[in-house]
Amino acid sequence: MQLQKVLIPLDGSRLAERCLVYVPALVRIRGLQVTLLSVVDEDEDVKMLSQSEATDRERNVLQTYLHEVATDMKKHLGIEVATEVLVGRPADLILERVQTSRPDLLIVSTHGRSGISRWRIGSVADKLIRGAGCTTLVVGPHADDKGWLETDALAAFKKILVPLDGSPLSEQALETAQILAAQFDSEIHLVRIVSLPVYGNGFVMESGYSAQLIDNVMEGAKEYVARIAKDVKAPGGTTTAAIMGTAAITLESYIEENGIDLVVMTSHGRGGIVRAALGSVTDRLLGGAAPVMVVRATAAAK
Repeated sequence: MQLQKVLIPLDGSRLAERCLVYVPALVRIRGLQVTLLSVVDEDEDVKMLSQSEATDRERNVLQTYLHEVATDMKKHLGIEVATEVLVGRPADLILERVQTSRPDLLIVSTHGRSGISRWRIGSVADKLIRGAGCTTLVVGPHADDKGWLETDALAAFKKILVPLDGSPLSEQALETAQILAAQFDSEIHLVRIVSLPVYGNGFVMESGYSAQLIDNVMEGAKEYVARIAKDVKAPGGTTTAAIMGTAAITLESYIEENGIDLVVMTSHGRGGIVRAALGSVTDRLLGGAAPVMVVRATAAAK
């Protein structure tokens, strides 16, 4: 697997540009190719101008904007950056572009609205995360907002978290995590969250389970992550944890307590964390301090 070919949708807003804070770090990847893409939203209401006049103006503005960003990247990062402006419905066109160009990595911000082009990159990002057929780095609202030129690129991806649910699907995230760890001398954290079944009243009561049962379940979870860790290679070492709790809340706490700066997880899975990867768990993690890299599961493990 490679992470050389990168596609980044931008809508002209400062918030959308937050996803660029990780580009300086990715320059470490040899042969990095970046394309900046924006879309003139054909469904947007315009005033005082005809649709064609508004489209032409918007296209010119976005072309100038992307050219300026690309020029800065070449100057400061030493990489060639392609730019492209399309006209139509942003989410649909970006997904089509992903399908035709087959990037290794799509980088999107989960928030950002009303920039130059005024399409909501937040809602567009949601569709991209769910529909893109490539690995997607999702940068949430708490990403460094100093600007990508002011960010310490060497500090990125030093502690990588891979949530596991015991399924082969969740384990597919390990390949990408190890590729990144090799590039950034990272430590990989393998975490298995054990959630007790919820009673009909919506509450989990540990007292409803015997201490022996709970001990057995936790011991099995610890043995599982320890077994997986034996085959994981990370220059910074491997840390394992099996924790009982609610998946989203427990992972959020783990990220904050351990200084995790990247979460890598698959987009589908049999149960627990990964099954909910595009649901409440990831939605909550996207609001946290660390970006989330969503890896597409292959059919072989389904």
